[in-house]
Amino acid sequence: MKFFNPLRVIGIWTAGVILINVIVLPILYYNTVGGEQRPLTFMINSLKIGAWGVFILSLVIPFINYSWFRKHWYINLAFLFISSIYLFQDLRSSGENIFGFDEKTKTVDGSEVRIRTEYYSVTPKKIRSLSYWKDGKKDSVWVTFSEDGKIIVKQVFKNDKLILETK
Repeated sequence: MKFFNPLRVIGIWTAGVILINVIVLPILYYNTVGGEQRPLTFMINSLKIGAWGVFILSLVIPFINYSWFRKHWYINLAFLFISSIYLFQDLRSSGENIFGFDEKTKTVDGSEVRIRTEYYSVTPKKIRSLSYWKDGKKDSVWVTFSEDGKIIVKQVFKNDKLILETK
């Protein structure tokens, strides 16, 4: 496999992950009610997929192109080391942040009202925030709580515009 260049394969993999983010993130932001969170979640998950891809490619490269690996083992080791640090940290902290949310959609006077309740923890349910959308636009009073139940921020929205914010 003389034409197989591992750096090119890792570069194509990384460019592909970045390209997918460039295409998908704006779509998620503009097509999701309350879309502020969904693009961020997608981006973080795509970073994980990208890191896993680099890690697996770094493990496979010595078996596919041993001659390249013998000359450039330090490059492969750097990719393996950097991706494994990220993946180790991610796997280690994956059980620490248990959070969740509930979403309900109701029809009120012909308008679609979506209510989202976010939680710091699932069991017991510690509410993090309450937010509302009317016909896909931010509406009503949004409240964010601290972990001990005190109000951190109150925001009043009308037709996707912030009217009042109290801290």
